[in-house]
Amino acid sequence: QCCSGVQARLSQLLRSLESYYHPSNTGPWCPVLGGFLCQLCSHMCHRLKEEQREPSDVPARCRIQPEDLQRFTSSVLPLAVTALFTEDANLTAAANQALRFIARMAPRLAIEEMLPRMQQALCSVMEAHQMLPILNLLGSMAPALAQLEHQPILMEVMDLAL
Repeated sequence: QCCSGVQARLSQLLRSLESYYHPSNTGPWCPVLGGFLCQLCSHMCHRLKEEQREPSDVPARCRIQPEDLQRFTSSVLPLAVTALFTEDANLTAAANQALRFIARMAPRLAIEEMLPRMQQALCSVMEAHQMLPILNLLGSMAPALAQLEHQPILMEVMDLAL
């Protein structure tokens, strides 16, 4: 309950920054925004890891609930996916890292969002510029992918990557 107000404000902030993450909108702000996105996901991932550790210093009433994590990943994921294909190498690398953290925190959500995009980039001649970022992302997300149960689309993407 106490996190919902913070999450609402964070979602509002992230929506206001969306245009700055667009692939055609590059400039001196890209490294800063990439760092922000990556650190946001990194800190959330570390917080979840801390909460899972026994004994945890985080009181039970302050722990992140599954619905909080769902709202967080749902608000961060669109920015990371958009930034993955930008012309700025720093922002692309930060988006890759952010997606790796998201895959650790919520593997099913990350996979459901990214696998169709991976499939499209690997199959399409028109999306050839997206192939390298997708292959890099596939490598980054591999540990999270390995923990999931069998998914037919995952096998198809792996075949395409080879």
